[in-house]
Amino acid sequence: MRAKRYEGAALPSAYYTVTGRVGEVVSYAGGSVRLTLDSLSFTGYLTRESSYKMHLYTQGSYETGDILRFTAAVESYSLRYEGRVRMDYMMDGVRFRCEAEENGISALGSRKTAFEKARAFLEDTLRSGMEEDEAAISLALLTGYDAFMDEEVLTQFRRAGVAHIFAVSGLHIGFLAGALYFLFKKIPVDGYVKLAVVLPVLALYSGVCGFTPSSLRAVAMAGVLLFLNRSGERYDGLSSLLFSALIVLGISPFQLFDVGFQLSYTVVLGIILLSGRIARLLSFCGKRISGSLGVILSAQIAAFPVSLYYFGEVSLAAIFFNLLLIPVVSVLFVALLLLTVLGGLFQIPAAALFLPKWGVFAIKQCILFFDLDYFIAGGFALGFGGIVWYFAMTLTAGMYRLKKRSVAVLCCALAAVFGVSVAFANLEPARGSAAVIGDASLSAAILPGDEAPVLVVARFRRGFSLSRLRRAFLRLEAESCSLVVLGEEADVHYLVSRLNAVILVRSADYYGEERPYGEYVGTVKFHSRQKEPFTVDGLALSYCMEGEGLLADGALIVGSPGRIEPPANPPAAVIADSLADRWQAVYPEASVLAFRADSGYPNGETEGNLYLFWSGAR
Repeated sequence: MRAKRYEGAALPSAYYTVTGRVGEVVSYAGGSVRLTLDSLSFTGYLTRESSYKMHLYTQGSYETGDILRFTAAVESYSLRYEGRVRMDYMMDGVRFRCEAEENGISALGSRKTAFEKARAFLEDTLRSGMEEDEAAISLALLTGYDAFMDEEVLTQFRRAGVAHIFAVSGLHIGFLAGALYFLFKKIPVDGYVKLAVVLPVLALYSGVCGFTPSSLRAVAMAGVLLFLNRSGERYDGLSSLLFSALIVLGISPFQLFDVGFQLSYTVVLGIILLSGRIARLLSFCGKRISGSLGVILSAQIAAFPVSLYYFGEVSLAAIFFNLLLIPVVSVLFVALLLLTVLGGLFQIPAAALFLPKWGVFAIKQCILFFDLDYFIAGGFALGFGGIVWYFAMTLTAGMYRLKKRSVAVLCCALAAVFGVSVAFANLEPARGSAAVIGDASLSAAILPGDEAPVLVVARFRRGFSLSRLRRAFLRLEAESCSLVVLGEEADVHYLVSRLNAVILVRSADYYGEERPYGEYVGTVKFHSRQKEPFTVDGLALSYCMEGEGLLADGALIVGSPGRIEPPANPPAAVIADSLADRWQAVYPEASVLAFRADSGYPNGETEGNLYLFWSGAR
């Protein structure tokens, strides 16, 4: 039903005058922002109000609660995305997208909810009492809102395997519930009364965090655990986990396909099944250390297949940094929340946050000190081996009454099946394949060259995310690439400097007034091309569509297919952004063939690990 409602809420692509309220602001480098608008009303081709949300890409400075009006071309997000149901947008209720210039947007006033006012209170207090970086990290730690964090700092936390401290989940809810029960410890009040106080406080905290699915899941888990603990029922971890999952799925069944849901429950499952056994194996380290290692190792083991599948990589440094930082973060979180509230109420943010500020600074410096690229494992898939992995977890946890010999035989068989599955899942793609990558900040295709991949960038924003490119190059085991850039006004020198953070750029070809001899900037040779065909790493290339398109061995790669009439019908086309529907409307004869490696669903939108096959490919 929810999917049908989402699909039925689509609007015909056209120009509309839109009125909406800003619910979230995400800032990018260079002044660009993505606003999530709610309370939408449309006038124009149709007149309609919508309970769904919209992504508005623009420039300027905006705040949560601002009411805006503008006229723009509105598009509806498709329900399926690279062969899957688009869970993130559907769960968040985001149905539409558009772009508008800052000078075309009118501000009509402001209307904040109570929860938004509470989060703004925390944000203002943190910004008044801390430096910008520390305030952004603290806000992300308290509320899960990481939009103000520096992208490279956030990426470094991800490489360290501790970015989960910025996703309000069981960790945060557990810290808060533990602190509340500590306060109630010596108060002679009935346990059910304590429960009746703690659960609403946890729910209110979830509201301040935006009622994110992860925070609601954590509140459901905590509620089940606290109720069973108070009622005197014997605590059964697996039954409690299943019960809380049923509550969450009963409210929102589609969460089953959400990566956050899968990670949350597989991690808790791993801790329940394996932490005790691992702690006993490591008992020589002492009770406290072995217990912490048991929890951390079991969580990493359980999360490994899901993380690899969705993110393409895992951090080998996660065990060390989680063991080092989680005890510190548990104390810092409670102190930061309490002192931020007190500092704001008594208008002494600098004094109240003096010690927490240095704690956050120390954590940041600890993470930034290491070159964590060396600890990233990825570029491969598990395939069916992921299922084998989880079956092996249940086997080693002793869930089956088997003799030791039977367990040993099963383990050997599982190891063999796992090895074959992983090998099969990672068979090298055909020579004529191309990885296609895209998100809100970058659209690109990676083509196979003779010596190194050729990266074709169709569109990018300043501060674009490097994570998908990093995963794609890891999978291809590439250490360098050649760059070809579409668009006449692209800032190629900035693009090269940004790309060099993940891969060595050997040469850069771009559309502009032709300079036959090229120019060197550092070790990179820049070639300005226009009308004449050229060759890069064995690929025959030529610009078309006034630099907006590129013919590569007969296949057309294009960034904005609706803008300029394409050349004669190519054998296939790579749509290097999310404009497949517009392309089909403008040029329906062209065949768009973009396939996900492990599903084969045709889809013109580009994100993640996609492969394109075209006739005439090398």
